[in-house]
Amino acid sequence: MTTYHPDHIRNVAIAGHVGSGKTMLCEGLALSMGITNRLGHIEDGTTISDHAPDEIARKHSVNASVINGIWREHKINIIDTPGFVDFHGDVKSTLRVADTVMIAVNASTGVEVGTDLVWDYTKEFYKPTAFVVTKLDVDRADYSMTVEQLKEHFGHSVVPIQFPVEEGLGHHTLIDVLLMKQFEFSPDKPGSMTVSEIPDLYRKRAEEYHQELVESVAETDEALMNKFFEVGELGEDELRAGIKHALVARTLFPVFCTSPLHLIGTERLLNVMVNIFPTPIERGAEQAIEVPSGKDHLIEPNPDGVTIGYIFKTVSEPHIGEISYMRIYSGHIESGHELIDAQTGQPEKLGQIFTLLGHEKIPAQKLLAGDIGAVVKLEDAHTNDTLADKGVKHIIKPIEFPKPVVEAAIKPLAQGDEEK
Repeated sequence: MTTYHPDHIRNVAIAGHVGSGKTMLCEGLALSMGITNRLGHIEDGTTISDHAPDEIARKHSVNASVINGIWREHKINIIDTPGFVDFHGDVKSTLRVADTVMIAVNASTGVEVGTDLVWDYTKEFYKPTAFVVTKLDVDRADYSMTVEQLKEHFGHSVVPIQFPVEEGLGHHTLIDVLLMKQFEFSPDKPGSMTVSEIPDLYRKRAEEYHQELVESVAETDEALMNKFFEVGELGEDELRAGIKHALVARTLFPVFCTSPLHLIGTERLLNVMVNIFPTPIERGAEQAIEVPSGKDHLIEPNPDGVTIGYIFKTVSEPHIGEISYMRIYSGHIESGHELIDAQTGQPEKLGQIFTLLGHEKIPAQKLLAGDIGAVVKLEDAHTNDTLADKGVKHIIKPIEFPKPVVEAAIKPLAQGDEEK
């Protein structure tokens, strides 16, 4: 299996309100990357990321689920997250390890409570954030209303990069104002895409959105601002670089479009991940704490440095035992690697390591800094723990998980039934 350097890795979390289209977006991206050869459906219990029995029965995500695929020689780790607030512990842990967060917003319902909650988490972790408007092919879809709500809630740094043509039933066309091109998708051949010039009917709207994008990007960078004042325009490469810089600085929040049931916009979104979303290196150093002094420390994503990995999720599966999901922040991990739990000092020897594709675990020889994978049957380490080379005195800053909203207790009817 190929080992990917951090400049060829993207870690993207997809989060949002329940029912905003996160799981089907993951499904569409997976099919576009060639991970699967058909589109799974929530109603059938056949999606990659909703694979647990509870998720299949309830037809909603309960756990965070990792899928990875290759696009243009880049490894893309995508993490689907639950929408129900009951499971927002998984949302916070996922956003902690992602380099970019895409907030899914339903085009027919707009900004909802879960949208605001996820936004607050992105602020807490200072994560580059983009919005993706989904379900543009359903009745009552209203892209303009959705963008207006996003601006009202999150400010005028929310900037559309795409808009749909004739959203609603039968929708199959997007216009991209970064490339200034029209993308038409065949309803009879999912995944097929025709790129053409923008029709005159939509050119004025496209030019207005393009001008808004150029001005917003220029405002985030002095050199680009000077160039804009000189010539009144920015080139495509300058816009890409400017958007990426502004994403990392959280001074720009782009809006994209997709209708994954028909693979509308999914391939373009993968290109955006490669061209615009930051690498682990571009995202920058990770916050850590020195032990036992408690002083702040920064860990650079250096694959040649000491090994430092963070466990962001632990699950238990029959016949396997505990599986620990890890983000490697420095160095590398490989089978047989002897590490310590930096919190407790307890030794941990890694067994087989894996990359993840929903419930499927793919054996890996080595994972470098910036990557996400899993290890099995650790002795003592659990969620929120840092595994590191012996002698490392730093831990990744632990997550403060959401506090329970409701407390409940179970009381037996008959005295003496407590153990039952």
